Amino acid sequence: MQTFGSHLIELCLAHRPLFLIGGIVGSNLFNLMILAGTDVFYREGALLSAASSSHLYTIVASIVLISISLFAMSRKNVSSSWFYAIPSILIIISYFIASYLIYVNSTS
Repeated sequence: MQTFGSHLIELCLAHRPLFLIGGIVGSNLFNLMILAGTDVFYREGALLSAASSSHLYTIVASIVLISISLFAMSRKNVSSSWFYAIPSILIIISYFIASYLIYVNSTS
């Protein structure tokens, strides 16, 4: 969340939305590379086998949110403002559903 906050300030000050998106996606990819590197040095088996089952929801939510973001960035022409807003609405709805599922499965 810290990354989003710092990049949001950059968006507001510099009016460069592509830097905001690139910074967030790049930060996420860097974090995934850290996990991949950690998995190489973790000697007690697969890294994911030591993770809680509630992290499965986090992984799936991340894949869904990044997929929606990549779809939104790859669109060339959008015919109306309603179609322009659909990915944003999907991201918000998906985020809250994923947060609820993670909360429910982490407390049980």
